Amino acid sequence: MSKGLGKLHSVAIVLTFMLTVGLLSGCGGGGEVAPPGPPESETDIIVESQYRQANITLDGVDSEEVWNDIEWTEIPITSRNYFEMKSFYDDDNVYFLFRWMDVSPSQISTTGKWYVRPDGSWNWDFKSDGFSIVWDTSRMPNFAYEACTPLCHDQPSDLNRRWMGTENPADIQEFWNWNPGVTNAKGIMAAYLWGALPPGVSTDDPDFNNRITWGELPGEYGFYLNRDENEIAPEEKIEGDHAPLWILKDEPASGDAALVQAYGQFQVPYYYLEVSRPRDPSNPDLTKFTVSENGWNDILFAAAVFHSNERDQKDYMQTAATLRLVGKNVSVEEE
Repeated sequence: MSKGLGKLHSVAIVLTFMLTVGLLSGCGGGGEVAPPGPPESETDIIVESQYRQANITLDGVDSEEVWNDIEWTEIPITSRNYFEMKSFYDDDNVYFLFRWMDVSPSQISTTGKWYVRPDGSWNWDFKSDGFSIVWDTSRMPNFAYEACTPLCHDQPSDLNRRWMGTENPADIQEFWNWNPGVTNAKGIMAAYLWGALPPGVSTDDPDFNNRITWGELPGEYGFYLNRDENEIAPEEKIEGDHAPLWILKDEPASGDAALVQAYGQFQVPYYYLEVSRPRDPSNPDLTKFTVSENGWNDILFAAAVFHSNERDQKDYMQTAATLRLVGKNVSVEEE
């Protein structure tokens, strides 16, 4: 082979190599691969939670600049009302701001009390505003369109006897509850885990009690429910024939029971509730609000607003919504 042909052969090899590398790079063979787009949502409403660095004081006042930089997301509850929600996260915690209108401002929130009926039997009276939210921790089937299931209490006529809990032992839901008279005094949303119905228990039982699916978390809540199993008498009498339904203890909330820090205030005509929760708790049964730096994580939730009476006056989500955690390196354009 002549020297000229040898040079041409060498050039051809180099060009072929460069072309091959270029094609591989274009096809993902060593070049940068664009991150996948956001997941297809299971719900019509998405609340985005993006990475922010901000100092938050949980005081029920949305005065921090970070909240002003985030738009409200309106979420319908039943057909006549709605609440609004904002969220962001930092390296350690996820934060929420909730706002809803008090439809019965003349009612005074209270911790409730026991009273004696004319026949001498005991009954309890609990009138309080409140807010509850449940997270689809274990990705339950049908949660997207049966969101009210864990929020309807045990009323026989309410949506075919929905109950708080699940029939599948593998399903777990994390439930947070707040009211101004009890949990707010301890600076928390009281958190519980809803598990499966015990063997042999049927929701068709006329005396079915949905609270049997509630599991308290390790730690101290700072209060307890002053009620026996049959709701017939208080554990102690205070002020003559009256005793409070909820007893506030001297101990501060602590442990997993106090992971959901919260404080709310009423500013006519709205309640504002600020919440923070560790993103990656050590308890494996609790919801992980984690996300990769270049990805997304969708967590479904449902919520209810209570007006003066914990069982009768409530507005609840009839379908679920999505909290979408957006990775810190994901740009708005990528969404």
